Amino acid sequence: MKHEVETLLARLLKDGEVTGDGAAELVRALDDAGTRSEVQIELFTEMLLREMLAPEGALKGSRERLLAKASVRGRQRPLPLAGERQRRSAALAAAAAVVIVAAAIGATCWLTRPHPYPGISGSGSLAVGLGVGAAREESSVALARGDRVVAGPGGARLTLGGYCELSLDEGTEVVVRGGPTEEVV
Repeated sequence: MKHEVETLLARLLKDGEVTGDGAAELVRALDDAGTRSEVQIELFTEMLLREMLAPEGALKGSRERLLAKASVRGRQRPLPLAGERQRRSAALAAAAAVVIVAAAIGATCWLTRPHPYPGISGSGSLAVGLGVGAAREESSVALARGDRVVAGPGGARLTLGGYCELSLDEGTEVVVRGGPTEEVV
């Protein structure tokens, strides 16, 4: 802290006021956050020392103590008033409600959107065809209802709508019928 600021503070504590150029210089010095912090520490330390060294109750109404408290508190952010706290609480509650409602709407839209049915698929060595003579070899294929599937060498695997899998041994022949989630083999 600069010597001039210390001198002005000492005069403020001793006389109870600083006027003219000294007051303006002190105000300019307190605009700097670092100087303000040093002044607060200095004033707080002096106040504590005076309280500890003074006889019991001697400084209760003293001008120095009041000035020290006022200067320290004057630089701190004031506490919000009760009405302002209530308005802030109401605003936060409203914002939280908006977020919750938006999340609920988003979850509902996601859960109720139409999900495409996975259908029927086959993999492995299989022959697909409608008749006995109309077969073709496949390794992985999407199947339609009514397709005749014959497992080739090494077997095949059918997946029905993503909820059921069938393993077919070599030579096994099946036809898939029914509807979505109600397949019949």
